[in-house]
Amino acid sequence: MLGEMPESLTPLLRRLRLERALAAHDPVVVGARALQLRRDGPVVILCRSGRGFFERLRAVYGDYSGFTMLSEEGVEGCTFTLMDTPIQIVGRPQAVRRQREFRVFRLQVHLLRLIGTPLQEQLQAALTKTRSLETAFARVMGVAELLSLERRPPVVLRAQWEEARRRPVPVSTPPVSTPIPEAAPAEEGSDLLRQPDPLLKERRVTWLDPGRMLPVQRLDLPAPQRPANRPLPRPPKKP
Repeated sequence: MLGEMPESLTPLLRRLRLERALAAHDPVVVGARALQLRRDGPVVILCRSGRGFFERLRAVYGDYSGFTMLSEEGVEGCTFTLMDTPIQIVGRPQAVRRQREFRVFRLQVHLLRLIGTPLQEQLQAALTKTRSLETAFARVMGVAELLSLERRPPVVLRAQWEEARRRPVPVSTPPVSTPIPEAAPAEEGSDLLRQPDPLLKERRVTWLDPGRMLPVQRLDLPAPQRPANRPLPRPPKKP
């Protein structure tokens, strides 16, 4: 698919010499720049790794600016900068056409050819909100996983595109906030530290003598006292 690359990448690909340097590893350029959806960003190249791949990358591109080898979890490759453009070469042991990234790219090419300019415009708008091209395709097509459309016939893909356009765009409305009533201004001089609440004022308490609450007998009571100046009562005279 190197012969189908946009003209803006022609000078860069000529400098990379992919068809001669990596012909044995089936190089394929993928990503937004290969689809002419972006004019900046990295150029991603998929390869089939194998015997001599690691050494070949170092021998051909090791002198370029920022050259760094990649090797982790069955993935081999390198990154460097050429003509002020980041380059990423990624190799896996399986054939390129079986790699997930290539399957996604092939589906993206198919969708762009099938739908054309309307899809391209929607993708360019979606790419302003996400850096992932696959995520942008999935959002525009109205699916959660882009590869779910991989084996769909063209008539189904067109119907999916039209259905995605009919769906209302979710609008996030700000939450309704209930205004909090303003508290009444405090009266001047109502500081509790300076003017205690009336309920907190000191109260006078009359304590009861516990001795008076005990039960008493008649003999324990004092004898009644008569007034000193009052004469004793006289008994009545007999008739």
